[in-house]
Parts: sequence; C-alpha cells; structure tokens
Amino acid sequence: MSDTLAVQVGPHGLRISGELGFATSATALRVAHDRVVNAGEENADLAVDVSGLAPADSATLAILLAWAAQAQRNRRSLRYLRMPDGLQALATLADAGALLDPARVT
Repeated sequence: MSDTLAVQVGPHGLRISGELGFATSATALRVAHDRVVNAGEENADLAVDVSGLAPADSATLAILLAWAAQAQRNRRSLRYLRMPDGLQALATLADAGALLDPARVT
C-alpha cells in the first residue's frame, strides 16, 4: 500500500485522496490543524470530501475522529462528504458513527 496523501484545499473545504492512515497521520493532522484551528470566521463551516481515500482502516477512522474533535474544540462545523461505504461501515462497526455526526455526513 502506498503511503501518499493528497490534500487539495479549496475555498469551502478539503478534498482528501490517497492513503489516510498511520504513515500519513502526522501530515493529515497538521493539515487539519492549519485548516480548522487557524481558519478565519469565513471558514467556520468546513467540508471534507473523503471520496478519494484508499481502502480505509482503523487509523483512517481515528484521524477522521480526531479532525471532528479538533473542529468541535474550536467551535467549527465539520462535514464529511461522499464517505465511502467501507469507511462508513467501519465507523458503524466501531460504534463511532455518532462521533462523526452522521446527521451531517453526506
């Protein structure tokens, strides 16, 4: 498995593609910190398109949960867009779906 992660930053959010796991976790958490914590008021609502992720594992889920927690601590709204079925199934299996705020996951 590749340990590459591509992050595209747009005016309304992020598009993540590649592997989001243990090997790329430091980069992923730094990007989230820069985008979520340092964002101005105009970026209070952050959308993260995760449709381009490689097959997900527990590290992927842990990073998405960390992003959600970081956003909540900083009073930001975070939405995951186009979550792959496998990742949604993993979140459900881990009983973590509510932590990803499924009402906002589209």
